[in-house]
Order: sequence, then structure tokens, then C-alpha cells
Amino acid sequence: MNFALAVAAWTVPALLLAVALSAAGKATLRWRWLLVGAGLYAVYGLLSYLTLPAAYLDMPAEQRWLSRLSALAVSLVAIGKWVNSGPVFEREALGLTLRQAPGSLPASILGLGVLVAISALPGGIGWNPAGIDAGAVAYHLTVPGLEEELMYRAVLPAIFALGLSAQMENARKYLGWGLAMGVIAMACGHAFALRPGGLISFDAFSLFYVGLIGAILADMRYRSGSLLFPIIGHNLVGLLVRIL
Repeated sequence: MNFALAVAAWTVPALLLAVALSAAGKATLRWRWLLVGAGLYAVYGLLSYLTLPAAYLDMPAEQRWLSRLSALAVSLVAIGKWVNSGPVFEREALGLTLRQAPGSLPASILGLGVLVAISALPGGIGWNPAGIDAGAVAYHLTVPGLEEELMYRAVLPAIFALGLSAQMENARKYLGWGLAMGVIAMACGHAFALRPGGLISFDAFSLFYVGLIGAILADMRYRSGSLLFPIIGHNLVGLLVRIL
């Protein structure tokens, strides 16, 4: 039962944004795709939790390799299934390109600066034991950003955009709203956390903190058309929170 409640807490708020857009006449809902996105995110979240080490609450983040790689596999399977199956799943629409949109570089660099400043705030998310070795640095500069940005800034936005568009051919116009739904899903996924024994905890600060970071990363992704700077920014936040 707690698993079902956790999935609802992770997904329903994003779906409520879709309902609000429909009520305002800004979207035509296709529930099949909205539910596919919610279901995929449920699998992603539960697999991440079920592959955590038994004592993960007492471990630094870099010891959660299996959980991260399991979650990454969900995104890679989804991309492998749908890539190039429609305009919204084209590689560039998913942000799978190093090419940056003209004029977007200053905003991306500014976004990185803001993320660095946020990382230095007290109370940031992340367990911070004394000492960090080269392996931990390598982890924080690679895996977290790649894993989460593929889900929150590529896969989920594309699926949610399809759920907001009456026709697949027009779904790319809704990527901005899809990214917004991804931010909500990310914030809720961190704020409503599954704990040992299947218990659910809620952290209001995490909802705000992760939501703010997610909004900045989504803006970078939207302006640049690429996942490059969001991945860099995400990893930078994780590393700085770990060492500061």
C-alpha cells in the first residue's frame, strides 16, 4: 500500500498540471501517454529504491552505484524503444546532441553560476561525511547527472508532451510544458521518499530545493536544446553538496 501511495505522490502532481492546462484550453489530453509517463516513472522510482544498499541512509551517495545504474537502464530502454518514432522522440528533440542553440551559451553559463551558489547554501541535499576520494569525485561528475537528466529532461518531457498534444506531429510544441511536468516529478520524487520498511517521508525543503534546481536545469535544457549543460550542472551540484 505504501508503494502505491509513494507512486501517487511522485506522479499525481505532474498530472494535475496537465489537467489544469486542459481546463485552460492550452492542451488536449491523451491519457494513454500521460499514464505511460506516470507508469514509467513509477518503475524508475521503485527500481531505484529496491536496488539501494540495505544501510543506504548511513552511506554517502557514491556507494549507490547499483541503484543509479538500474534507474539509468530504465531511461535507456525507453529511449531505445521510442527514439526516432516521432518528432518528439527525435534525438535533437530529446536533447541527445552536443550542439547548442544559437545564443543559448550565456544563459547556460549563468545557470551554472546560479547552481553553484545554490549548492553553497546550508541544508543542501546530500550526506556529507568527512573525506572524499577520487572514486567519489568520479561518481559525482558522471553518473547522477547522466541518469537523472535523461529521465527528467529527455524521456519524461517527451512522453508528457505527447500526452498534451492532440497529434504526435505537434507534440514538440509542448516540450516546454513537458519539461515543467518533469520538474514537478523530480521535486516530488525527492520530497516523498521511500524509507526502509516501505515507510514514506516528506521533506518540504527538498520539494523547494530540488524544484528550484530542476527548474534551472529545465530552463538550460529548453534554451540550449541539449542535455550537455544540464548534465554538467546536475553533477556539479551533487559534487559541491558532497564536499562543502
